Amino acid sequence: MSAPAVSNSYHFTGDVTAASVDKMIAALKNGARTVAFDSPGGLINEAMRGYAELRNAGVTTVVSGECASACSILFLDGTERDIQPMARLGVHQWSSVSDPTHESEAQLLSGMLVALFKEAGVSEEFFVVGASTGASDMYWLTRSELRDWGVTTS
Repeated sequence: MSAPAVSNSYHFTGDVTAASVDKMIAALKNGARTVAFDSPGGLINEAMRGYAELRNAGVTTVVSGECASACSILFLDGTERDIQPMARLGVHQWSSVSDPTHESEAQLLSGMLVALFKEAGVSEEFFVVGASTGASDMYWLTRSELRDWGVTTS
């Protein structure tokens, strides 16, 4: 499977799934240097897998529409991060798609997310607001929060 890197950029749209992350990884391998996101989110484990690939590629990330939930994890690994004027980024609590998550698994994932956010240079407030917003709700970050919490770099 191969995804073309058009003008050194790749537009990630739709849900965060194994297939969509695989397409993004293929685009990175084909030379994409910018990844633009417009995604409602999806699977957190796939977002974390994609984050690792983006970290290795050293790309610029941009939110071009809505980037919510698991999409925010992908977005955070850009060496340069920007959100277009009419775009927005949203966070909330993660939830298990299948069985309820055990406390130890929840704590492990929370620790992994905090480490990921720290690695990205993002304030702990980003984690706190996400963890404080119910899984069926969405917290849309303000422009000042995006800037002050280190979510955007420009």
